[in-house]
Amino acid sequence: MKNNSKQIKFMKKIIFLLSAFLTIVLKAQQEDLKTFSLTPVVFEENMQHEQIDPRIKNLLVNKMRRIASKYGFSSGIKENRHIIFPDFQVINKDIVRSIPTKVSVEIMLTFYIADYDTRTIYASEEFILKGIGKNETKAYYTALNRIRSNNPKFKAFIEKGKKKIIEFYNTHCDQIMRKAHVKATTGHEELALSLLTRIPPDCDKCYQRAMNESVAIYKMVQKKKCNENLVKAQNIWATNQSYESAREAEPYLSQILPDFPCYREAVKLTNKISAYLKEKERREWEFKKEQERRRQLMEDREFSLREKMLEYQHRENLAASRNQPQKVIIYRSWY
Repeated sequence: MKNNSKQIKFMKKIIFLLSAFLTIVLKAQQEDLKTFSLTPVVFEENMQHEQIDPRIKNLLVNKMRRIASKYGFSSGIKENRHIIFPDFQVINKDIVRSIPTKVSVEIMLTFYIADYDTRTIYASEEFILKGIGKNETKAYYTALNRIRSNNPKFKAFIEKGKKKIIEFYNTHCDQIMRKAHVKATTGHEELALSLLTRIPPDCDKCYQRAMNESVAIYKMVQKKKCNENLVKAQNIWATNQSYESAREAEPYLSQILPDFPCYREAVKLTNKISAYLKEKERREWEFKKEQERRRQLMEDREFSLREKMLEYQHRENLAASRNQPQKVIIYRSWY
């Protein structure tokens, strides 16, 4: 009876462990979830005419990411309508007669914050930079490395762009809500959540509407994911009732949390598996001490449905980001 009691606790321990993981990630990423979204991109037409080395493009994108991040923007690699991009113009290029011979360049670098969907410029900031190096690429590196994210000009630049983005969301709130509703009701709940969670808290009423709608959509996602994971676990166990099948079903069951609609069914299946294994692989089925320690750390911690929804969307974005190579997003043309 004592051993059977331990087995019945299996599902609860999985849940506590998963909750601990989500809580730690949520605490670490809480500020990131509240930031504006601004994607650094490069337009070929603004770079190609001088046959700029691809490493220069990477340097520029990294500069833009640091600038965006410093002033409260999330600057992931996922495509977004609101972008920051550079215009790179060579003003002068000379050969410096020295030993060894060097190249000097003077460039005009302009940064823009814009809405790519409507081709609207929100803000711009221009810099004249000079650099010298043993070749042209090194000279460009020297010039571009003079850009510092703590330059006061960037603060005004970012604030102007941020103000325009807030105006955009407040003006187009109804349109965004309708679009999200259509996606959510046609089987694209994740895309709907992505649209709504991009709206920054500074947008006041629109943000509140978006969060309320997001919670409703998240409930739909909960039900969908719950049923998918439960069916997968049930099929695995029905096909072959063994220790190996139990281990295979475990990841799906662990994703079904207490507030999910099919939680009770998941508990029934977990108890059924535990009862089958109690005389065979009981020792392997028990949790390790480390998992118990993590459970105890987070046992008394609870989160609102809104926080869970935000964390879910963050994990979805993070997974999508990790599944893509770290690359420079390049658009052919502004027009």
